[in-house]
Amino acid sequence: MWLQTLRKNNMLEIEKKFLISSDDWKESVIDSHILLQDYTQYNGKDARIRINITLCKAFITHKGETKMVNNTLVREEEEFQVDFSGWLRKVLKDNKFLMKKRNYVKFNQFMFEVDEFMNLSEEKKELKIAEIEFKKEDEIAVFDKLQKPSWLGEEVSALKEYENFNLHKKVKM
Repeated sequence: MWLQTLRKNNMLEIEKKFLISSDDWKESVIDSHILLQDYTQYNGKDARIRINITLCKAFITHKGETKMVNNTLVREEEEFQVDFSGWLRKVLKDNKFLMKKRNYVKFNQFMFEVDEFMNLSEEKKELKIAEIEFKKEDEIAVFDKLQKPSWLGEEVSALKEYENFNLHKKVKM
């Protein structure tokens, strides 16, 4: 059954988001995946569906209320691994999903996820966003003191227009 939960994780999401100012990050890519993302109701709550085409895995995520701590997004996150083929069929049938290539880029001791959006409307078609996630809040201060990569542009952590939920509304049909 495609609603069957295969695995569940509860975690705290702590992240910063940045625009990309150049393509220099491409030299440091260590892995990439193609992701499809959609939004739905699951267990009575708003949820994100993320389909990882590369790994043939699907996840449903409930995100808690966002707090800003030191200009960093912090929120509870509950994630379930669910049946890949059933959710893939559902997302493709709905035909309005966010498609992106997620690139994993190592810089010093940190791993950035650089998302290249592939199906946004004209105004956002070249959009690339780098996210960095922290395991603990005290890692933020360490990161903030370090030299940033030259390709990292404006920080957009607090700007709602760069949240995936809002970018999903800009999908070109």
